[in-house]
Amino acid sequence: MGRGLMIETIIFDLGKVILDFDHHLITQKLSQISGYDEAKLFDLIFASDLVKSFDEGRLSPNDFFREIIGILNTEIDFERFTLIWNDIFFPPKEGMVKLLSQLKEERYHLYLLSNTNILHFEYIWERHEILRVFEGYILSYQLGVTKPDPQIYLEALKRSNSPPERCIYIDDIEEFAEAATSAGIKGIHFQSIEKLYGMLIEMGILDSEEKAWSEC
Repeated sequence: MGRGLMIETIIFDLGKVILDFDHHLITQKLSQISGYDEAKLFDLIFASDLVKSFDEGRLSPNDFFREIIGILNTEIDFERFTLIWNDIFFPPKEGMVKLLSQLKEERYHLYLLSNTNILHFEYIWERHEILRVFEGYILSYQLGVTKPDPQIYLEALKRSNSPPERCIYIDDIEEFAEAATSAGIKGIHFQSIEKLYGMLIEMGILDSEEKAWSEC
């Protein structure tokens, strides 16, 4: 089939696009261990710069662990903490594996762009074969910047060797999709696999008879 709008590269966000996660699973377990109020703990970890620093690689896993222990003021070893920190991910969204496979078969270049940390990415990589479908990975902890910093989108263009007008970026956070648009990439706000599939059909990227999201 012809390439819709001359698109050649499709860049995906990871969390809440390919697979879901729940940060509250972390703070619920840490709250049970420490007795710390779960809502306050969530704000201290996820509504501060702490996770951002970890996602940008400015904190090593051990440094991040020590910061968390300092908040909890309780005893927990690194191995147990890592198990809690990583045990938040769900299987890939229904239809997503099929959709990615179809795009690969159509010879689109697929890349992954994610705000993530080394513990989470290595954990996901070991458990989800679908990540092997991507040709390259633009990961915040390796670059030292997180979305919506323009540098991360420019790095995606550099890695894919594609002009921005031939790229699509898909993210569940509208602000991040808009930041991609500001970099010249067509940003798509992901809301559901059904809506995404419909948009790809409208853009001529997939055929209308291909119902990836309903066949899994």
